[in-house]
Amino acid sequence: RFAIFILALFISGAVWGILWMVFEAIRCQGFYSALKNRMREHKRVVLVSVASAVMLSFAMLYFSLMIIIPLLFFVPFIVLLFLFVKTIEQECFIRYVSPTLVVEGDWLADKIEVNGTMIDKQTLELEDVWQIQKWHRAGKLDRVRIKYGVPFAPSFVMAYGCMLYLQYLF
Repeated sequence: RFAIFILALFISGAVWGILWMVFEAIRCQGFYSALKNRMREHKRVVLVSVASAVMLSFAMLYFSLMIIIPLLFFVPFIVLLFLFVKTIEQECFIRYVSPTLVVEGDWLADKIEVNGTMIDKQTLELEDVWQIQKWHRAGKLDRVRIKYGVPFAPSFVMAYGCMLYLQYLF
């Protein structure tokens, strides 16, 4: 049962993550132009992935079309998915917030340096939050770039629901 739950968690986590990123892409204003720019920057990688998938498919013509047809789409899909996720991360998951809203566990997108003192940890600890809020009260820090992510708790609920459904079927 535990192995089934872990497998369901991986699958539901992937589905939930992609759905959440699509929702964020629709909501984020600068996403489409940033994705177009990123694809233009990495045009060579996209073209090489498509060309390699086509050449590999021709090389495997001996085997079966059941292997070749998915392969034609798999490699370019992975490259485009990587570009999509990277663009979402850079454009939609990083936000400027007031230092008063920073909490322990937040992820810093950039290091913060004020008067020679630096916070360059990615995950903030309580002492870092106090220091950031101290700098804000002193008027030395207006905003902080925080990186957000996909809330993962719904994938646990989805995995549990899948497990219950599979138990119902079998």
